[in-house]
Amino acid sequence: MEVDFLGFRINTEGIFMDPERICAIEERLPPQDNYSRNAAPLLNLLKTGKNKKEIGVKVRQTNVVPAPFPLSETALEAFKALKEAFTSAPLLRYFDKNKPMRVETDASAFATGGILTQQFEIDGHLHWLPVAYYSKKLLDTETRYGTGEQELLASVEAMHH
Repeated sequence: MEVDFLGFRINTEGIFMDPERICAIEERLPPQDNYSRNAAPLLNLLKTGKNKKEIGVKVRQTNVVPAPFPLSETALEAFKALKEAFTSAPLLRYFDKNKPMRVETDASAFATGGILTQQFEIDGHLHWLPVAYYSKKLLDTETRYGTGEQELLASVEAMHH
């Protein structure tokens, strides 16, 4: 049984993007100018995934000169990987108390966040997939914390959540 709700498809496996809503992503042509500026918003929406960091690095490497440019092979691969990440895997899985879990956290100059992931088997391989997300804008005083303190705050806040 599946239910469509607010642009998502929910079934026994997890929460997916509604196929009708991802047509725009699948049909999007590779950009012809400053790739990173065009793709970064999509990357930010991709909360997690087995290749998010690698995709992000490739996307950001293309933002060298803010002018028209021919797409390099690396930029084209990053664009395809970003589209694939949005259109293939579920956004969230259901929590299973019997599966291994881990919490991944991060902090920036203005926010903290965390992801609760669990191991799920897909095609005979184990993958860490998201079951919950957390994010919080830093208070004014917290923005003045050092990097280490902000990272620790992210861990503490995620565990409390």
